[in-house]
Amino acid sequence: MRRSVVVVGFLTLLSGLNAQPSSRARAACIRNLTLTGVSGVPAPELAEIEMELKQTCCQYAETQEMRERMLYTFQEKGYFEARMHHMEVTATDSHAAPPAVDIYADVSPGQRFRLKAIEFHGNEVIPSDELRQQFKIADGDIFNVEKIRQGLDDIRRLYASRGYINFTPVPNTEADEKSGFVTLTIDADEGNQFRLGGLLLDGEEPHAGDGAKLLEAWKPMEGKAYDGEKIEQWWQQAATMLPPGSRMEQLLALKQDAQSHIVTAMLSFPVTK
Repeated sequence: MRRSVVVVGFLTLLSGLNAQPSSRARAACIRNLTLTGVSGVPAPELAEIEMELKQTCCQYAETQEMRERMLYTFQEKGYFEARMHHMEVTATDSHAAPPAVDIYADVSPGQRFRLKAIEFHGNEVIPSDELRQQFKIADGDIFNVEKIRQGLDDIRRLYASRGYINFTPVPNTEADEKSGFVTLTIDADEGNQFRLGGLLLDGEEPHAGDGAKLLEAWKPMEGKAYDGEKIEQWWQQAATMLPPGSRMEQLLALKQDAQSHIVTAMLSFPVTK
């Protein structure tokens, strides 16, 4: 039976995309993990899932985040329609660092899916074959939502490197339960191409001549398609003139002009005592 899961599949994918491990310290340590409803998952694969869950799941303090991470781990293994019916988290040693917990979860993995194809609609600036190359997953491979997420990030970066900073990919999925394959269709909202305008300096330069050097290094980028990577390279030079720990997202403001399709920048020199 062929079943369209364009909406359900898309929401499932989004829940996984929002459940990535963070860099924060581990919030808990799983002492015992009990999974029920997973008899259809081969033993070696289930052992791998359990190991990954113990390593990553409890980077989170919130039960809902644990739930999303657990489902995401199944979705990385091709269990695209995995659902959790019930989960219990019991603290076993709150004085340990990190605290220890026992987790019981009743999961329905569903069937395992493979990728049939990735199709693109609405893209005019970048051809489909070039976009397809950004996804590190081949047709016929296990449908891994993490590789899909990474691919979506990579095509955003590709478009942004050519000035299309508002590009939005909209993924939709269609699962065929009879064949066990998923077709991923990505609608490309390319938006307008932006070019980089001038650089404004605000505040007192740390050393005499620093401002002039930064303006000179910025000049070759003016009038060309916005390229975030080149701005990052420019920032590497700027950072050598600023106090240690200065961050681009805090000091460099980028403003879009929707009418002219120009992005202007302002660098605010930090106040030093």
